[in-house]
Amino acid sequence: MASADRTNHLRVPVLERVREADRERGSAYLDTLKTYVESNKNIPATAATLNVHVNSVRYRIEKLQSLFDLDLNDIDVFAWLLLQFRVAEHRAVEPS
Repeated sequence: MASADRTNHLRVPVLERVREADRERGSAYLDTLKTYVESNKNIPATAATLNVHVNSVRYRIEKLQSLFDLDLNDIDVFAWLLLQFRVAEHRAVEPS
């Protein structure tokens, strides 16, 4: 499958969908996803940063993948997410 085909569904603002799901459900999927991506998929480091059990991180990652059609083992998807988080951070610190 071509790289563009694997990430095409991500054109819909997946991070916005995750954020909305967190608001609706009271979940912490976005923080989990961001921390997981920024820790290079290191589950114990993610758990320590979020102060939760490693099994909670595993469960959240599985739910993220199924609910939002994310293949976090796909390097293109992973890179796209990392870039999106970096852009969001950059926008947050830009002067108005």
